[in-house]
This record gives sequence, structure tokens and C-alpha cells, in this order.
Amino acid sequence: MAEMAVEQADKYLKEGTTGLEEKQLVDCVAITLENVDKLSAFVYSE
Repeated sequence: MAEMAVEQADKYLKEGTTGLEEKQLVDCVAITLENVDKLSAFVYSE
């Protein structure tokens, strides 16, 4: 998500627009006690 934000900010600064809708859907996984063991160094493995 952070990489996407940087890419869009860069395009906005260079071109004056991102070319995308203001609201965007981003896939994510909620980290819970049941799946926290699948997370290592900020990388989630299924």
C-alpha cells in the first residue's frame, strides 16, 4: 500500500493528476491471534 501511495504521489507531482479515482479498493488481511504466526518481518504467508 505504501509503494502504491508513493507511485501515485510521484505521478501527481509530475503530471498534476494520478489518473485514478479518489477512492480506491486495496486488498488487505486483518492480523489476528489466529493468524499472527503467518506474519514474519511484515510479510504474510498463507
